Amino acid sequence: MRIIKVLLYCDLPSLWNSFAALYISLLQDSRFDVTVLAMPELYNGKFKNYDIIDFFDQNGIAYIKGYDVLKKNYIKLSFKEYDYIFPNRPYDNLRPRQYSNKIMSKCCALCHITYGTCIFDGKVLEIVCGFGHLHYYKFVFSETPIHTEIYLKKRQEYGNCPTQIITVGSPKFDTIRNLVLYTNKQYKQTVLYTPRWNLEEGTSSFLDIYPYFFDLVKNNPCIKYIFRPHPLMESTFCNSIWSQKEWTDFIDCFHHYPNAEIDLSSNYLEAFAQADVLVSDVSSLMAEFLLTEKPIIYMHKKKVFNVFGNQIAEGFYWCTNEKELEQTLKTLRSGVDSKKSLRRCIIKKNYYFKETNSVESIKQLLIKEENFHVPSSVFKRFINRTRAFFRRSFRNGTRGA
Repeated sequence: MRIIKVLLYCDLPSLWNSFAALYISLLQDSRFDVTVLAMPELYNGKFKNYDIIDFFDQNGIAYIKGYDVLKKNYIKLSFKEYDYIFPNRPYDNLRPRQYSNKIMSKCCALCHITYGTCIFDGKVLEIVCGFGHLHYYKFVFSETPIHTEIYLKKRQEYGNCPTQIITVGSPKFDTIRNLVLYTNKQYKQTVLYTPRWNLEEGTSSFLDIYPYFFDLVKNNPCIKYIFRPHPLMESTFCNSIWSQKEWTDFIDCFHHYPNAEIDLSSNYLEAFAQADVLVSDVSSLMAEFLLTEKPIIYMHKKKVFNVFGNQIAEGFYWCTNEKELEQTLKTLRSGVDSKKSLRRCIIKKNYYFKETNSVESIKQLLIKEENFHVPSSVFKRFINRTRAFFRRSFRNGTRGA
């Protein structure tokens, strides 16, 4: 079998967890040749930052640059060299035009691993799952049977959509299940807070409760508070309700408390490992954090869960205000976690884990596909030889002989 060439397109460090396990496995497998393309994040037609370059450098990940900052031009990349391309997000508007789904899918097979497990319904579900780009993809590797059903239902709207939707689990889920968890003995409770960044949806608890956490750590040195904002939170706030100075002043508050910190790192797994409890608005991170089997406090504002969200939300502690939040945290600190066994049952019922992990499942599907796939170069040679044969036959007067 010939070597299968795979390209991983990544432009945002916080999304690397979707690829990390797959990248390592492909790198160690002689049947595959994997390339990582580092592209600065494009936002509203302009490059937003070059963090992905720094991230790969710091983590020793080999890559090729998609954009030359000094020459201000894109590298000339031939998509035909690759058998499969995995974009980290399905959206054309966050990529240069020459890296659109339409252009890439004409040259090779596109594969989709959902960057965030969607627990929303409605518009957010449409966006996160990339339904508008679904017909360009050869494979959608779904993380749960419930999400597979969601994709299959949506595929029907495209009529002859050829996309294959296959339940394999999630590389991120596998990584979190193998995450080494620990307890910081210096603190009785470590609280991780991840609020919703979009203020227009009416699902963010941030403005209601963010002062509470500073009071909590001020009055309780035995409690640690970790705040992890969404990558879009700063720009959203500074373009709507806060000035840049107000955001900076908020960030500076964390320097006043030895037991409070803001996590701006590219990887949230360290925060997952040390947190005793997650406080969150509706977020795909809840679906991931649940796999640590540690408690989750959900700050409820309005009904937005999809089918999967409703299933796992039964294992959350629901709070609607500061008083309920304070009481729930206090109860958990006392050692009472009434939903612990329920969370384990929810994981077993709603997630997808087999003896072969998600990465191996993906690899086997690509290998199986290649065994039945005639490479385009071979197909072109066959066509050219057939045409030449008929031309010779026609000239010799033996057409069809």
